[in-house]
Amino acid sequence: MDNSAARDWNLSFNDMEFLSLLHQCVCLEVALQICSVQCAGKFIEDWSNVDDNTVDYVASQLEMQAVRPHRLFSDRTARRYRLEIARVRMH
Repeated sequence: MDNSAARDWNLSFNDMEFLSLLHQCVCLEVALQICSVQCAGKFIEDWSNVDDNTVDYVASQLEMQAVRPHRLFSDRTARRYRLEIARVRMH
């Protein structure tokens, strides 16, 4: 991954603190959503559009296995986390 991509998909200490409060099973998905909002200004709606190297890089920051998320945009849990991400990003 080149330096600009790594910078775009890098998690801050605040992001890591927020993620530490979540269940392990959603951490990678939420981390990817945080990074997407940070670099593209929008949430990921189609996980097939996320490069495997990006998933690997974000997972490595969390010291987690890289497992591609699959939750749909309409999923209730996904919507709840997106609202929380938006709320945290606005402060």
